[in-house]
Amino acid sequence: MTTLTAYELKLQPGIVRETMRRGEELAVTYHRKPMAQIIPHDRVQQERAELAALRAEVEELRRRLGIDLTEGVPA
Repeated sequence: MTTLTAYELKLQPGIVRETMRRGEELAVTYHRKPMAQIIPHDRVQQERAELAALRAEVEELRRRLGIDLTEGVPA
């Protein structure tokens, strides 16, 4: 992961494009504290698809085992 300060980002905005082109994440700091993390769009889409598949698997397991997570939850 590439890390740079907010000031460096202001001076070199093209670094975002280059970092994303390489498929890497970019961390931005401000006064030495993490401020933002920029992630390539393709990776975000892939992780969302994987998460959706995992949620579907969990829901299927709940259905098979008869687990109702809403039981005891006030309406």
